[in-house]
Amino acid sequence: MKQRKTWNQIYFHRAILVGYDIASIAIAEAAALLLRFEFDVAAINTEYIQTALWYFPINVMATLLVFYVFRLYQSLWVFAGVTEMQNIVTACMGLSFFHLVVLQLLHWRIPRSFYFLYGILFMLLVMLSRFLARFLHIKRKRKKIGGSYALLVGAGEAGHAIIEESESGKQQKQIVAVIDDDPRKWGSYIHGIEVIGGREKIRKAVEQFPVDRIILAMPSVEKKSIREIYTICKETGLEVLVLPGIQKLILGEPKALSLRKAEIVDLFGENLFKQDLCGQNLLGQDLLRQDLLGQPMQETACIKEKTILVISGGNLLEEELCRQIVALRPIKLIILDIYENHAYDIQQELRELCPEGEIEVLIGFAWDIERIRSIFKQYMPDIVYYAMPCKNAGLMEQSVNESVEQNVFGAWRCMEAAKEYKVGQFFLLSSEKAIYPEKLPEACLRIGEMLVQQYDIQEYTKFTVFRLGEILEDREELIHQWKKQIQNGGTLYISNPEQKLHFVSVKGAAAWLLKKSIDTKGSQIVPMEIGEEMTKLEFVKNMVQISGLILNEDIQIKTIGNISMDKKEIEKENIYPDKKKLLTKVTYLQQMIEQEPEEIRTAIQLIVPEYQGLKNYNLEREYPCTII
Repeated sequence: MKQRKTWNQIYFHRAILVGYDIASIAIAEAAALLLRFEFDVAAINTEYIQTALWYFPINVMATLLVFYVFRLYQSLWVFAGVTEMQNIVTACMGLSFFHLVVLQLLHWRIPRSFYFLYGILFMLLVMLSRFLARFLHIKRKRKKIGGSYALLVGAGEAGHAIIEESESGKQQKQIVAVIDDDPRKWGSYIHGIEVIGGREKIRKAVEQFPVDRIILAMPSVEKKSIREIYTICKETGLEVLVLPGIQKLILGEPKALSLRKAEIVDLFGENLFKQDLCGQNLLGQDLLRQDLLGQPMQETACIKEKTILVISGGNLLEEELCRQIVALRPIKLIILDIYENHAYDIQQELRELCPEGEIEVLIGFAWDIERIRSIFKQYMPDIVYYAMPCKNAGLMEQSVNESVEQNVFGAWRCMEAAKEYKVGQFFLLSSEKAIYPEKLPEACLRIGEMLVQQYDIQEYTKFTVFRLGEILEDREELIHQWKKQIQNGGTLYISNPEQKLHFVSVKGAAAWLLKKSIDTKGSQIVPMEIGEEMTKLEFVKNMVQISGLILNEDIQIKTIGNISMDKKEIEKENIYPDKKKLLTKVTYLQQMIEQEPEEIRTAIQLIVPEYQGLKNYNLEREYPCTII
């Protein structure tokens, strides 16, 4: 019964549209003749009136048939948009041409200007009927929304999409004004909403309009500018919202926009929408002819036609790397991890993303040489990515032998296996902090880099080190500690404040890593090239500012020590020319692995003099707010 009632309503609405269109035909015919003769009825030739009357039934039948073909009676006009408007224009112009042909064939006289005037008038009447429904729908939605008003920052594609959703009622807020730094847009309108000026007008707009939130929609703007604008918005005391995953909008995904509060990845790092071209939502598209950073890719076959092994694939960066590798359809992807929960989660996710892909997830320790050799022998990987499994500096300083066993000798045994089974490429994922290692995991990475450099003369396997920056979303990185300390307030101590690091999103880092893996042909150390490079002190000051706190009032920053070496000098020292000497010291470290932690630290310092052992660890205990 309910379904029959629904269909009755549909047929009733369509009948109203048909009746309106028939009336519009009559009105348009009469108005076209009146316009032609400047509204002088007496001047209209009787033959023209007879032609219009005789042709009326033919016109009605042709119009109803064409409108049916163009679905002008089946569309939901409350959601009418550009496609529906194109259909109306095409149908009306086509009908005008049809009228010209038929009347000429019938030799019925009518003024030549009639065809043009009738077509324009009839099209306007049809648009009025269809888009009036959308207009009334928007008005009703606005009444339901009530007093929720927003100021929009950004008059580009993203801003246009937000205004469209606001107009359609999908977003529960009304945009009252638009801000954009481009002077060419000032004074122009987007869907009737004025672009009132640049960022300097934000405070004035908040006072002028009854807004209760500000929306940032600037995906292509540099992150430094976004931070500056975000800081201005925060000073108004209003809620500031951003668009997550805006790259999906730029790439044309027809998905409703959901706004959220700004996160650190929205304010720092690279422009994400240019990087995330191998992510989950683009899996079904033809990515194999696109560069991972948005330019033509040269040789994706080196990923597509290979078996790839990712060791420690359960970490944040390695998980994202696996997602982007799967998007390029390798022959097989093998993930080795020591944490079964992480391994299981990424296994299920990748199988859901790529059901047809060959994905193997294994549990094992990198230091277990027999296990590693059996994996290399069974799967014969073409490419190996090795990431340090134990990263938490605080815990690793308390478990020195386990840290060295996993991070140093695990990497070394994987390198030996890669050499033995003739792996094509071996990539060690290191860190910029390994340049001047202050903590145990960083010292382990430095040793790993030195070991890689001793393999760079191999005939078959190419060994490469990637020095990555700080991953903005990683809870193991410095950034997470900084955020906690800023939330707690008080005094924040920063060790080596002038040390420069690149700050990058996990998606951007993985995309860069994969691209460089494809481009890299020989053995080398590859420095980070994307993200924002800034000192620790500069980054922390920015974080304090965007959090709304006042430096030296709400929170204090004090620095401890500084890097004594120039960065270039440190990088020169990374080249360890004496292979025999290095292997002697690493062998000695291996002999010390079962000894007391302090003896192990001393053995590490023989290889990496910059590592100060417990000095930095005790510094953290003495100054609980210290970020090293």
